[in-house]
Formats: sequence, C-alpha cells, structure tokens
Amino acid sequence: MARKTFWFMTGTLALLVAVVGIGQWNGIETTLADSADSQVNGPNEITGSSSEAIAELKRIIHSDDHNFVYLYKSNCGLCTKLEPLISTAAEKKGVKLYRFNLTKYGGAKDLKNEKGLPLVHFYKELPAVAYYNKGWLIAWIEGDESEKKYEEFYEHFQFGDDDGHEHGDGHEHKDMK
Repeated sequence: MARKTFWFMTGTLALLVAVVGIGQWNGIETTLADSADSQVNGPNEITGSSSEAIAELKRIIHSDDHNFVYLYKSNCGLCTKLEPLISTAAEKKGVKLYRFNLTKYGGAKDLKNEKGLPLVHFYKELPAVAYYNKGWLIAWIEGDESEKKYEEFYEHFQFGDDDGHEHGDGHEHKDMK
C-alpha cells in the first residue's frame, strides 16, 4: 500500500508542477507579446476596436490631405528592426507618419478604392509605408531599405501633387522602389 501512495503523491506533485509551470509560461508569452507591441507602438498610432481603427484608416486614406501610413505587424522582426529608421526619416523630413498594426487589424487588408484596387494589401513584404490621397494609393516603399531611401520617398511626396515641383522623371506618381 505504501508504494501506491508514493506513486499517487508523486503523480499529484508532478501534475501540480506542470499546471503551475504552464500558467507561468502563458504569463511569459503574454508579457512578451505586450512588449513586442510596445516596441513598435508609437506616435500617431491608429488604435481602438477593430471597426474604429479601420474606420480611422479609411478616413485618413480618403482625406484631401496627403497622408503617409506605416503598415506593420507586431510579430514582424524586420518591422521591429526598421521602425526606428522609418520614423527617424519621417521626422527628418517633417512628415506626419500614421502607424497601422496589421496584426491587430487584419481586416483592413480587404479595403479597396472605388475602382476596386487594393488600398492596404499591396506590398510584397513588410514593413511598408504608403502614400495616400483622396482614396487612392499613390505610391509606397517597402521592406529592407536604407534610411536615405525612406527620406527620399518622404521628400518626393511630402508636398503632394500640387506642389509645382517636377518629380525627377516628370511623372507625378511612381513607386520609389
């Protein structure tokens, strides 16, 4: 009988250790996810419930203003790496850069303009910075580019299409990539 009690107590103790360990691991995962979000959240972050955030993004895209939106995923290593570079380039050029987390608000990928063209899901890789005006995706830059490339992108489009400047090759709209 002593042997059965020993195995019962050992099994109970092992189960208790496993339950406590799993609970602590879930807490660690939550903490890691929260810290990943806090690493990439920044000024001009579009937030709220899913419907509120997507509605705000639509408002920005359809605005008469010329807007830049940084699209990223909180679990994207390249996004985390490039975020400081992308933000610094925008600051240097005096550009207001909106930020949109596609991990939290993946439904935004379905947004299209009046002609049915994608407004958010256009990139081959993240991060991406998109330039929008009056419901149109005008241009974008994406992926692992230098700070200088991001600065050139912002500078090229920061005044919009009505700035009276010729943009390099004479074309008003072009992908800088």
